[in-house]
Amino acid sequence: MRWKINFWNRQKQEKKSGLFFNAFEIAKENAGKMIKVVPLGAFPNHHDGAHVIEARHIQEMAANIQKSGTDILFDYGHESLWSAGARAAGWSPKTNVEARADGLYVEYPTFTKAASEAVEGGEFRYFSPVYAMNSKDKQGREAGAILHSIALVNKPYMDTEINHVANSEEIMNPEIKKQLLATLGLAETATDDEIKAALAKKEGQEQGQQKEGQEQGQEQALANALQKAIEPIIARLQTLEAKANQDSAAQLEAAVNAAIAEYKILPRDKDVYLTALRANYAETAKKLAEIPKGAVKPQNIQGQEPGPGRKKNSLEAATEFMLQCARKPQPKN
Repeated sequence: MRWKINFWNRQKQEKKSGLFFNAFEIAKENAGKMIKVVPLGAFPNHHDGAHVIEARHIQEMAANIQKSGTDILFDYGHESLWSAGARAAGWSPKTNVEARADGLYVEYPTFTKAASEAVEGGEFRYFSPVYAMNSKDKQGREAGAILHSIALVNKPYMDTEINHVANSEEIMNPEIKKQLLATLGLAETATDDEIKAALAKKEGQEQGQQKEGQEQGQEQALANALQKAIEPIIARLQTLEAKANQDSAAQLEAAVNAAIAEYKILPRDKDVYLTALRANYAETAKKLAEIPKGAVKPQNIQGQEPGPGRKKNSLEAATEFMLQCARKPQPKN
């Protein structure tokens, strides 16, 4: 036994193991339920080294447990740390772990016959999880925080950090119980069943709020992702719309300029026809097509007659009138 004591003293002095040991009371009434084995929090005066357990560490522990090839080991006094032949006190399935808002939860272990008798006989009253904040996998890759094992011990490191309500009233600190009852809004005469019911209700409310917050966060994240995804599409549509407007304006301009070049309309009427084309392109374009070429082109002053059936414009009519006046005999003085 002395070599084991020397081993632990040497490890604590050199701080090379990177392992942390915490203990809290065994809750026999929790059988078949989820129990918190690693809490969130800062431990600046921890005997194995100051450290802080954050939510990300809890998530890493849960993920590493689920990826592991073995279930969660419960042993006696951390024997598995130095002996490959250490006896198991119990097991918790690796498939039932949860990274909750206040710590890592696992299913209450199924004890061996010997461990059950020891617990029932009062030989052990506390759990002590062993975890590492930084670890590597078998390939040497960074794996983050891990839970190594959980031991049956009799010297707890934690007292108020872990919820002891499920244990007997005799071992609950009276001051802690008083604070708990005040928090739950219960009278000091509340029974254990009333305390358990109030805790279950509070836990359900907190989980519901957490779930609602997660759902709202997921909805917001989805909305943000959709917005980010459609922004390029909106920009592209706006570009296409602007180009279409430019093409349309150029098309209208070209149609009116062609009508002016073919002497169908006068330049002074350009804006009138542009406005008409914008308002009703089909009807206005039809009217422009029906106007014969040269409809507003003035004839030369030699008096050439316009084409058959074409109505003379005002300039042609004025020119013809002037020519007729020039051919009449002038009165003599």
